[in-house]
Amino acid sequence: MNLREDINRIKEVMGINENRNHFFIRRQDEFIEDIINSFEWMDIEDTDSDSFEEYVEEVLRHAIDSFFQHNDILVTSEEQDELLPLALKILRNNERLFKKIKSNYYAHNSDTKINESKELLLVKRRMDALLDYIEQSYDWLSPRRFNNFDDFLQRVVFSAARDFVANEIGGEYEEQLNIREELEPMILELVKKLPIYDEIYDHYISNIG
Repeated sequence: MNLREDINRIKEVMGINENRNHFFIRRQDEFIEDIINSFEWMDIEDTDSDSFEEYVEEVLRHAIDSFFQHNDILVTSEEQDELLPLALKILRNNERLFKKIKSNYYAHNSDTKINESKELLLVKRRMDALLDYIEQSYDWLSPRRFNNFDDFLQRVVFSAARDFVANEIGGEYEEQLNIREELEPMILELVKKLPIYDEIYDHYISNIG
C-alpha cells in the first residue's frame, strides 16, 4: 500500500473521505486555535515572506498541518494548497484575529526608526501586547470627553503607554515616567501607520454623537 492509499484509508476511517472541507468547517473553532498558536509561535523575521499575503499563507500552512496532526490525519502539500482558500476565509471571518495578525505584521515591518534601547527592544518583542493595550484604551475611553479626534488619539496613546510600561516593564514610578515620555511619541507615530488607526477613528466617529 502506497502513501496515497494510506492517506485515503485513514480518511475513510475518520469518516471524512467524501467531504474533507465539511470536516474542516465543522472543526473551525479548533482550527482557529491552531492559527493563534502558529501566529504566536512564528517569528516574522524567520519566515520567507516578502508580503503580508505570503506571511498569512505561511501561518495558515503551519496551522493546517497542526490541525490535521491533532486529528491524526496525513495531508499532502497539494491538499494544503486546496484548503488554503477555505482556511483564509475562516481567518477573515474572525475579524479580530485577522486584524491582530495584520497589525503585528505591519508593526514589525514599519519603517519607523526605533533606537535600540532596552525598553524599545522590549516594545518590538511585545508588539502584540502593546496593540492589546491600545485596543483596550480606545475601547474604554469615551470620545465625548474630547474636543477632537487628535486629542482622543493622544489620550489613547498615553493610556496604552502607561499600562504597557507598568505591566510589561515595571520599575520605580520616576523610571516608568521617563520611559513613557520616551515611548509615547514613537507609539503615536506607529499607530498612524497601522490598521488599528482606522479602528480608533471609527470608534471615535461612532461614539461622538
